[in-house]
Amino acid sequence: MSTDVSHSSTGALAENPTGQPAELWQALPTVDPHCFACGAHNDQGLHMTFATNGKQIRSQVVIPEHVRGWSNLAHGGVTTTILDETMAWACIYFLHQFPLTRDIQVRFKKPVYVGDQLYAITTLESLDERRRKLIIQGQLFNQKDELVATATGDFAPFTPEQFATMDLVPQADLDQLTAMFSGAAPGMPE
Repeated sequence: MSTDVSHSSTGALAENPTGQPAELWQALPTVDPHCFACGAHNDQGLHMTFATNGKQIRSQVVIPEHVRGWSNLAHGGVTTTILDETMAWACIYFLHQFPLTRDIQVRFKKPVYVGDQLYAITTLESLDERRRKLIIQGQLFNQKDELVATATGDFAPFTPEQFATMDLVPQADLDQLTAMFSGAAPGMPE
């Protein structure tokens, strides 16, 4: 069960920023401790956390000072990274495949500031297995539950066996990620 805590739009602490009971979100383990986006031991990273409600992936992150752009604004590339990483986790968790981003279109709706407590929600939209084309939608909200950015990503998903032949990451890392798959059948959420 998720035990995450965030601020609601009134500033009061709430167990879940999405308005759904916290027990509907199950925390997901991260594997690579040095990943810029989710690595818990990357001093320069974002330290994102992830959860699922069985239909979507949610990530949470607080924007650290060292990724600021101009003045106290978060760099737009960091906003894009948050959405891209959360969309990739949707492919990994639901389809049991590893994605490579082909294209990502981000629409910035409101400024994101250093110190903002953000959460992203991503949903698998469509999969064309013949063309190896997966479309994922993402939304990013601040601690006031205001929509600050949206994204549409076009991903190329690969099975663990296909991904291993590309020699992009060590086999031990792939094995750890693949271990997350056990217990759930792969497929598009309904």
